[in-house]
Amino acid sequence: MLAHEWRDVSSAFLCRSKDISIVNYRILNGAGMGILGMYTENITIDRLLLKRDKLSHGVIANVADAVHLIACSGKILIKDSIIEGMVDDALNIHSNYLEIEECDGNALKLFRHPMSHCVNAYFKLIGDGDRIDIHKGQTMAVRDEFIVRDVKVLDECHIEVTADREVDCLKGDLIENISTQPEVEIIGSVFAKANSHLRLQTRRKTTIENCDISLPLLLTGDTNYWYESSPVNDLTISRCRFIGARGLIRSCPDFVPCEEAPWYHENIRVCDNTFDHPLAFQASRTNGIIFENNRCSDNSTELHIRLQDCGTLVTDEKTIVEK
Repeated sequence: MLAHEWRDVSSAFLCRSKDISIVNYRILNGAGMGILGMYTENITIDRLLLKRDKLSHGVIANVADAVHLIACSGKILIKDSIIEGMVDDALNIHSNYLEIEECDGNALKLFRHPMSHCVNAYFKLIGDGDRIDIHKGQTMAVRDEFIVRDVKVLDECHIEVTADREVDCLKGDLIENISTQPEVEIIGSVFAKANSHLRLQTRRKTTIENCDISLPLLLTGDTNYWYESSPVNDLTISRCRFIGARGLIRSCPDFVPCEEAPWYHENIRVCDNTFDHPLAFQASRTNGIIFENNRCSDNSTELHIRLQDCGTLVTDEKTIVEK
């Protein structure tokens, strides 16, 4: 039988912290998460190394995610790192949706769905002073918003929140913490050699520049299964090399679209990159896509992008658009 430690047995665990720098850090054989950060403000990861060489004990560098950051804020900087050989995600940055179970004036009882794996209510997702949006059911349409004045954990699945005023909501509406939306900058790094992904789910500005990526870069987020939030609202990917058959970009949200809010991710700019695979970009329910000045490493092959139920697109003549 092959097994590993619980995912919360991390090489580095950051919780309710601020201004953390991890520099020249090597993970040879991580048992759970590599770097797990929760409700932490400002994280710098400079030269994180997960790679196979003569010091390695096997082919696996980390049995779960290499970098997994939940409900963080401020700025996340990842630079000059090599992240390879993990069993699960190379990178996952997200917060979590919670469901309204009861509402009485400014008192809300929130439900952490059991399908929101590995994040029970005792993991801090909401704090005093945080700004909260209330979504209409499982859509992206906003019903109301409020500021948190008090938080009380009731059990593994329930949180009681006191709002700064009486709120408009219905049972089953989802809440999203707008304060736990970090800015992300990823530069000069390598993501490779794993059957996994890079996942981005934050509303604030995200920049990925001059990286070698041979894993799918996913814009996920869902309101009905993992309950990982949030939409990506401002993403620029430039001067990166997407290597091999799995090196591509996918925008694949899972939510309930409505007339008021038909899109999930928005403002995605993919410019000046090289792709080995001709199908470079796939997207659904995404708006404001710019895909320009990218090329296939095989100069005789044209790049394709595949869109389903998307909004505006700006691209150049050398890119083939499939709908």
